[in-house]
Amino acid sequence: MVVAWLVARIILFIYLFYHIYFHYDDVMQMRTFSRVLIFGVPTILLIMNTVWFAKILRGLKKTLTKRE
Repeated sequence: MVVAWLVARIILFIYLFYHIYFHYDDVMQMRTFSRVLIFGVPTILLIMNTVWFAKILRGLKKTLTKRE
């Protein structure tokens, strides 16, 4: 689950931001509401995913320390 979350929720969002940056001129030609969605929604989701990933890592650490 940790690896899947890292790849699907963290790394792919970083790629999404790279893609938005690469096509910045095209994004800036869009309407204001579209730009707000393109910049705002992924940012909020990345923050939420990072918080959840931190919780997953804490759970993994807790699980691994129980075994020892």
